[in-house]
Amino acid sequence: MKEQEKYSRISRPIVSDASPIIIFARSTHLSLLRDVTGSLIIPKAVYDEIVGGGRNFQEAEEIKKADWIRVEHIGSTDELEELPKALGQGEKEAIILAKRLNTTILIDDLYARREAKRYGLYVIGSLGIIYIAKEKGIITDAKGVLDSLIEAGYYLDNNLYNSFLKELEEAGWGLSRN
Repeated sequence: MKEQEKYSRISRPIVSDASPIIIFARSTHLSLLRDVTGSLIIPKAVYDEIVGGGRNFQEAEEIKKADWIRVEHIGSTDELEELPKALGQGEKEAIILAKRLNTTILIDDLYARREAKRYGLYVIGSLGIIYIAKEKGIITDAKGVLDSLIEAGYYLDNNLYNSFLKELEEAGWGLSRN
C-alpha cells in the first residue's frame, strides 16, 4: 500500500503520546506538527510527562503555550489495568483516549504502536507526520526535517531512514546518514 493511501485514513482530532510532541519541539519543528495535525488531544499523563514531574524539558514552555494541544483527563478506569504493564502511563492513557474518541493515535514506540493496533486504532508516527507535510507541500525538504529530528534524539534505523526517503523520492535517498 502506498504511503499516501495509508495516511488518507487519518481521523481527527488526533490523540498523541509524549514522544512525538517532544521530538518535534526539540528539533524546532513543533509548528510543523501543528500544521499537519491542526490540533492534538493528549491525556493528562502525557501532559505531566512533558511538563511536570521534575523532567521539565527545555521546550516545555513552548508546549504549555500551544493552544492547539488540548489536555483531557481520562479518569480512573479499569481499562488501564487491561493494557500491558510494559507500557508507560502516558502510552496507556493515550491508547484509551484514542479508543474512546474513535480516532487516530500519534505514537512512535513500536511496542505501544502494536498495542494500539491491537485495540483497533489507526496509528501514525513521526515519520507519517513528515510524509504528510511533504505530500501537502508544507515542507519541501523531508530529509532536512528528518535529520533535525534525529539530531534532537529521534532514533531511526538506517534502512528505514533510506526507505522512507526513497518513498518520498527525495534526492540523496540512497546515501546512509552519518
